[in-house]
Amino acid sequence: MAKVTGPLFSEEARGRLGTSLSYRKGKVWNQVTPQFHRGPARSAPLTAHRAFYAAGCVAWGGLTPTEKETCADPPRPELSAFNYFMQLYLTDSL
Repeated sequence: MAKVTGPLFSEEARGRLGTSLSYRKGKVWNQVTPQFHRGPARSAPLTAHRAFYAAGCVAWGGLTPTEKETCADPPRPELSAFNYFMQLYLTDSL
């Protein structure tokens, strides 16, 4: 629950106000921000993609350390070995 010392344009306000607003302390001034409540998307294509991604994670976990080292030098330096493997796995480039 929100702890308010003088409402809104006051000395101090922080925390949530019910389920709709949140007070937060900024670097310059305090802010009142809305609270968003998102539910998981349940579309069939998204569920299938999540299952395929989970299968890729299981496949990565099943690799030996020497097999993982084949992905250790990706073409783009910002990719980790896992990210490069997942890129190849999700685009069926393995």
